[in-house]
Amino acid sequence: MTCLNATASTAAASRAPVPVTKRQLLSEGSIVRIAVPLEARKGQIEDNGRVIHYLQFKYSVYGGLINCFVHAETAEELEKYYGDTITAEASVWQKTLEDERTFIYVDLLQTELPTTHDIFFLRDYDPKTLDAIPYDVDDFVMFPTPAPLEGAVVLVPLTATKFDTPAPAQTTPAMTSTGDTGLDRLLNDGWKIEASDEKTVSLYKGEGASRKTMTHRKPQKKSKKR
Repeated sequence: MTCLNATASTAAASRAPVPVTKRQLLSEGSIVRIAVPLEARKGQIEDNGRVIHYLQFKYSVYGGLINCFVHAETAEELEKYYGDTITAEASVWQKTLEDERTFIYVDLLQTELPTTHDIFFLRDYDPKTLDAIPYDVDDFVMFPTPAPLEGAVVLVPLTATKFDTPAPAQTTPAMTSTGDTGLDRLLNDGWKIEASDEKTVSLYKGEGASRKTMTHRKPQKKSKKR
């Protein structure tokens, strides 16, 4: 079966960005839970004299990528989002570049409001990919990537009826991908990062009397024999 969720990528572009000539808001107001990879790239832009700070991470689709941007008022505020699963208001946008290419992307703003939707990123248009989402297709709100890319952002209201058949593991919304499979498994199981150094990651789960802690040892690179 085609994998539903894409692998987060943080590779920087090697060329200067093409100017944007048009932006169109496709959806706003959906409150989602989404994982922010440890490798998310920090950046900032200026908008009418106001500095906007963000973390950028990406989801692979057939032929390209879907960008996600977590916004914050300060760079310091962004630090607490690395490797965490946040609740955020999601806005889906479409932008057209000067060279006439068109893409969609997702803006995310952390919020304390209750979650209203599940969010999925489709890698392609294979029918099996759609079948992996555990909801009726009539409940989807789908935003396809413009051609030649083949992918989509899907929002499903929590009021939708879930299928009785358990969904495959790859349908978990916006899974964390750090490059360390052991750490990924812990983060996607609800553990959160408390501290990290070159060799270990300290994690915790729960609060108060039910709080648990553990230490995860990072995989060490083997030195090459000369």
